[in-house]
Amino acid sequence: MSKRRLFLYSILLGILGWAFPFFTGQYIEIKYQEFLPRMTELGQVVFEPISYERHWRRSKAKTRVILTDLAWQKWVALLNHPLKPTIEKIPPIPLVLEHEILHGPLIQLHEGNWRAWKAARVIIRSKLSLTDEARKIIEAQAGTSDLINFETMMSLLEGQVVVNLNGPSFRTVEQPKEAPAAWGGIKGVWETNSHFDKIKGRLLLPGFNFDIYGDTYLGSDIALEADRFRDAEGVWQGNWRSSIQNLLLDDVIEEVKLKVVGLLFSGHLEEKEGLADHNFLFRAEVIHYQDETFGPVSLNASFNHVPKPILQLVSTLIQNRPPESPPLDFIFGNLHFQRLLPTLLEARPTFGVEALQIKTPNGLIRGIFRFTVGGKDANNLTKPKNVINSMDALFMLDIPKEDFKALLKTTLHEADDKHVNEKIISWMKEGYVKELGSHYQMDMAMKDRQLTVHGEKREIPKEWFH
Repeated sequence: MSKRRLFLYSILLGILGWAFPFFTGQYIEIKYQEFLPRMTELGQVVFEPISYERHWRRSKAKTRVILTDLAWQKWVALLNHPLKPTIEKIPPIPLVLEHEILHGPLIQLHEGNWRAWKAARVIIRSKLSLTDEARKIIEAQAGTSDLINFETMMSLLEGQVVVNLNGPSFRTVEQPKEAPAAWGGIKGVWETNSHFDKIKGRLLLPGFNFDIYGDTYLGSDIALEADRFRDAEGVWQGNWRSSIQNLLLDDVIEEVKLKVVGLLFSGHLEEKEGLADHNFLFRAEVIHYQDETFGPVSLNASFNHVPKPILQLVSTLIQNRPPESPPLDFIFGNLHFQRLLPTLLEARPTFGVEALQIKTPNGLIRGIFRFTVGGKDANNLTKPKNVINSMDALFMLDIPKEDFKALLKTTLHEADDKHVNEKIISWMKEGYVKELGSHYQMDMAMKDRQLTVHGEKREIPKEWFH
C-alpha cells in the first residue's frame, strides 16, 4: 500500500471517527423525541421533553414526568407541600429527569475503567431531579436524595434497548433498627426496540414504610411485569401484572384504615378479527377496611368485541378524568364517545363479570354478570327499540342477607331499614329474589327477547320495549 493511499485512508478514518458521534447524537435526539410519546401511551404518566443539548460525544437532556394517576399525585405531593393537601386540590405533579447521553464509536461503560468499552453503543444515565425543598426533606431523613437511577443501553446495530433501574434502600433518622426500611430500594430491567413498539420487563420494590404528617404508608414485595406490543392502530396489546404482598394505609385526617394482603391485579388485551378483547383479574387474600375484614376476594372481568378506536378513546378519557367526575358519567358525557356509539353497537360488545367471590363477615358472595348489546341492525340510536331488542343478559347472585341489605342501601340511597326490607319482600313476592337460609339468591337471564327468572320463562314487561 502506497503512503499516499495510507494517508487518504487515515484521513477517511479520522473523518468517520469524528462524524460517527456527531450523527449518532442526531439519531439519538430523534429517538428521544419518539420515545416519550410511546411511553405516554401506556398510561398514568405523561413524558414531555424540556431540553436537549447535543454535543460531539456527550449530550444532555431533561424530561418532564407528569403523574396523572391520583394515587401517585397524592404521594409525591406529600413530599413537596408543607401542609397535607386534600386530593381535590392536587394538580398533576411534575417531576424532572436529567439525562447524560454518551454516544460514539466506542463507549466507556464505567468511569475510570479503561478496559470496559463497547462499540456501536449509546448509554443514557438518568436520575430524578427533585425540588430544593423535597431534596432537603429527603436528605435530612435518609442521608441521600439519590433514590433512583436509570441506565439505558442502546445497540445501534441490533436495535435493542435495555433499561436498568436501580435505587438504594435507606432508613430515616427516626426509624428504629427493627422497623422495616423506609425505602427498600428498587430494581428493574426493561427491554424494547429502536421503534419503541415492544416492551417487556419487570420492576421490583422490596418495600416502603413512611409516616408522613401523621399518616402511615407501608408496602412490601411489590412487583410490576409487562410483555406488550403496539399494533398498527396504536393499541398496546399483551399482558401486564402487578402485585403487592402487603399494603397498609392509615390516613388520620381522612379517617381511612386499609390493610391488604396478597393483592394481585393483571390484564390481557388481544385483537380478534379487528376488535379488542380485554380481560382483567383482581385478587386479594385479605382486606381489612376500617373495622371489618374481607377475603379472599376475586373478580374476573372482561370487555370484549370493542373497536380499537373506542378502546383508545376510553383509555384517554380515564387518564384525563377530573377527580370529582364519576368515571361512567365522564365517558358517556364525552361528545366524541357519543359520536362513536353506533360503531360500538355495531360490533356487538360484551361486558362480563365471569366470576365474583367475596368472603365477608356475614358469609360468601358469589356472582356472575354478562351483558351483550347491539349488532348490524341494532346500532341506530334513533331506533332505540331495535337496540333494546338486541340485548342478551345474565345475572346470578348469591349473597348473605345482611350484605344484600347494605348493598341496597348504597345503590338506592336509602337509609331506612324498613324501606329496604319492604323492597326485598316485594321482589320476593314477584319471584325475582329467593330466600335460601341466611342468603338471598337472584337468577335472571334474557336471550332473544325471552326472559327467564330462576329457570322459569316470564313475560317481559311491555314498557321495556315501548
